[in-house]
Amino acid sequence: MLVFVLGVIVPKFAVALSSSGIESTATDLLLAMSSFVQGYWWLLPLLLAGAVVLMLQLRQENSAVRKIYDQWILHCPIIGKLVLYSNLARLSRTMAILMRSGVHLLNTVSIANRVVQNTAIKNSLLELSGELRQGQRLSSALGNSKYIPTLMLRMIAVGEETGSVETMLERVADRYETDLRRQIKRLLSLFEPLVIILLGLGVGLIVLLMFMAIMDMQGVV
Repeated sequence: MLVFVLGVIVPKFAVALSSSGIESTATDLLLAMSSFVQGYWWLLPLLLAGAVVLMLQLRQENSAVRKIYDQWILHCPIIGKLVLYSNLARLSRTMAILMRSGVHLLNTVSIANRVVQNTAIKNSLLELSGELRQGQRLSSALGNSKYIPTLMLRMIAVGEETGSVETMLERVADRYETDLRRQIKRLLSLFEPLVIILLGLGVGLIVLLMFMAIMDMQGVV
C-alpha cells in the first residue's frame, strides 16, 4: 500500500506541489519519499529474489546458511523457544512411537534424529547411538546435548527407573506440544495488534503528509 501510494498517487500531486513554490517539511519529506520509491523501485524485485535464494539455502540441510541460521534462531528470545519446543516434541513423540512398537533403542534414536529439523539440535545428537553402545543410559546420553532441557532428562530418567521410558517420552511430547501451542497463541495475540498499529502508522503518516502539503498549497494561494 505504501509503495502504491508513494509510487502512483503522490507523483500525480508532485507537479502541483513543486510548482506551488512552498517550502515546508511535510512537502519536502513527501516528495523525497516519492522520489526514492520511483528511483529505486527496482530494489523490490531484487529483495524478493534474494529472499527466494535465501529460502532455498535454508531448505538445504547441509548448507552453511542453514547451519548458521539454525544456531542463531535458537538464541532468539521467543522464536528460539518455539523452535526448541517443536523439535523436542517431534523427537520425543517419534521415539515413544518406535519404542512402543518394539524397535531397538539404537535404531530408535537413529530414526528419531531424522525428524529433527533444526541442524544444530540434530548435530548435537549425532553421537547418541555411539554413547548408547558404550553403555550409557538414554537420559545420560541425551544430557551430552546442550539443547536438551533438564526437565526432559529427569522425566526420561524416571522412566528408566520404572521401566516405562516410552510413557515418559509421550508425556514429554505432550508437555512441549502444550507449551508450544501456548507460546504460539501468546505470540499471535501480540503480533496481530502490532501489525495493525504499524500499518496504521505507515499509511497515516503518508495521508497526514499529503494533507499538510495540500493545506500549505491552499495557504499560498
